[in-house]
Amino acid sequence: MIKRRYLLGLLSLFLLLNVEAQSFSGAFNENYPIFGFTMLGYSKAPTAKALVTPENFMSATYEKGSMKTTLEKKKIEKGKLTVTLLLEIIEKTSGKKNRVRMQFSIKSDDMAEQNYLTYLRVIDLNSGTSQVVEYDGYSQRSLGQVLGGFSEMIKIFYNIDKLLSN
Repeated sequence: MIKRRYLLGLLSLFLLLNVEAQSFSGAFNENYPIFGFTMLGYSKAPTAKALVTPENFMSATYEKGSMKTTLEKKKIEKGKLTVTLLLEIIEKTSGKKNRVRMQFSIKSDDMAEQNYLTYLRVIDLNSGTSQVVEYDGYSQRSLGQVLGGFSEMIKIFYNIDKLLSN
């Protein structure tokens, strides 16, 4: 009786993991919301489509300079969207350019009808330093780490009000 329950439990776990793996293997859906944003206190979760719309990028002029985000690359392959953005901050007095590149990947989960951030890399092009956070494939904690890092970068690369209004 115990062996049977144990085997049924293992079978259930296998089926659950198999279904989860299959849910990431479908086509990419740019209209699904990004998982986790409402838990971080945002009023709404942005979609992948909003994250690649140039009108939502940060572009501002300040007393001491300007900053502008541009889309360098957008690629959809095997159910995954990979995006590369470049942020340039130009100091007015010295003309010095500070450049930061952000690359992130999003996968769709058709069963949950949500998108998940699975990879984040931020590179300071002036110093050459970079930081990478990646989803390990099974841990909610690693998904949270990618989301947490991205939620900090989103404040710099995007106009939040415009992004969340789409």
